[in-house]
Amino acid sequence: ASAGCPLDLSIAKSAKYDTTPIAEHEILFGVSFKREGIPEWKPMTNYYGVTESGTVYFCSPSPILYPYLLELFLEEWFGVAPGSGEQSGGCTVTACYREIPVFHTDRLKAEGYSVVLDEPFDGDALNLDVWTYRGEGERAAGFFSSSQAAVADGNLILTGEYLNDGAYGEGWYGVAVSLKDWYCRGYYESRIQCCMTTGKGNGDLYSAFWIQGPSPYDPEQSQGGAGPGGAELDILENFGPDCTTCTVHVSGYEGNTGISSQHAEIFSQGNNYVDEYHVYSLLWTEDYYAYYLDGVLLNHTGFGYGTSPAPEEVILSMTVPNGISVSPDVNRIMYVDYLRIWQKP
Repeated sequence: ASAGCPLDLSIAKSAKYDTTPIAEHEILFGVSFKREGIPEWKPMTNYYGVTESGTVYFCSPSPILYPYLLELFLEEWFGVAPGSGEQSGGCTVTACYREIPVFHTDRLKAEGYSVVLDEPFDGDALNLDVWTYRGEGERAAGFFSSSQAAVADGNLILTGEYLNDGAYGEGWYGVAVSLKDWYCRGYYESRIQCCMTTGKGNGDLYSAFWIQGPSPYDPEQSQGGAGPGGAELDILENFGPDCTTCTVHVSGYEGNTGISSQHAEIFSQGNNYVDEYHVYSLLWTEDYYAYYLDGVLLNHTGFGYGTSPAPEEVILSMTVPNGISVSPDVNRIMYVDYLRIWQKP
């Protein structure tokens, strides 16, 4: 309607439509459609296009990104963003292919950003002028203890394990470290090898890289993420060798006094987060949050009532969940190669 084209739409979701067209003209969201002119699926790639026959297709490793890809498509072909109320002069779309480029930090310098923190984890101990241990003591189904953090061979090493004689008694131990300085907006990037974990939800420790506002769970303070309480921005929560997630959490959004979340889960892309390092990053601007994995866009969102205006705490953690069901003899290790932050003056 914003393009000036009345449409008669039929929406279908069924495996048979992967190979069998449902209509003469289709708009397809997914990676398994077999149509002449649609390229073979490319893991860890965001792309969209139009075939010679007029089929429009959108492919992404992160289905939550489809609305953003659609927005890019409409802006290119009709010159207006969805919901603007403006009318286009026509609806002619020619065959094309568009691929969202991988993010490179060269872009940041061109846009006026500079590095404000570069932590390579050199030396043999955590720099306590820069870092602090977060949440020492009882934590969910276990404990957080500084004893579980070390620096060696150019890595921050966070360990999760069951200890019979831990600092706070017998039980499961993890650890969280956070920057003493808090940051508002900018680009946050860390290269991480995640610990092994048995899956999403309670049952095992897991690796996380996240940013937390001063009061994101208080609806009067968070105000849908746009208030002084800010938001929780999970850049990485890993739940398996080829399953990772990124999330925005706010409170006070659309009348909800609890937590409202927008969650992206990326799996079966041929990655190995446990045995390999990967780069996890977030570009946080006045208008949107853009989450990346190895430079591939996973979500582009202004979820809530706008992006957080608050300085927030940057955290790396070997996270202890609310319940653990794995054997006490397992050992979980997370390696962090570096953390860098870029900001504008």
